[in-house]
Amino acid sequence: KSTVLAKLTEEIGEIAVEIEIERGNIPASKGGSDGVFGECCDLINVAVDMAWVHCKETQDMSDEQIAELILSYCLRKREKLLESKAWVISSQDEWETQSQ
Repeated sequence: KSTVLAKLTEEIGEIAVEIEIERGNIPASKGGSDGVFGECCDLINVAVDMAWVHCKETQDMSDEQIAELILSYCLRKREKLLESKAWVISSQDEWETQSQ
């Protein structure tokens, strides 16, 4: 888990770098080719890996059961997030304000 946690932390740092590049605060040469979107996708993949490792270590579940569990949780969390439209709108406004 500690290796996955280190990778998770690394991905957060890479997202921060890409955001600062978009804002013009650091040169593009300091970033990668993925941009903010790609780094966010990397972060999601590492977070799923962390959940997978946790389930493997703590639950007696098959890979298929773990995949179904992660998917069902993600879908529930997504619905909960979408129900909170105020968060989505304020986050988008904040993003647009800071990106200018």
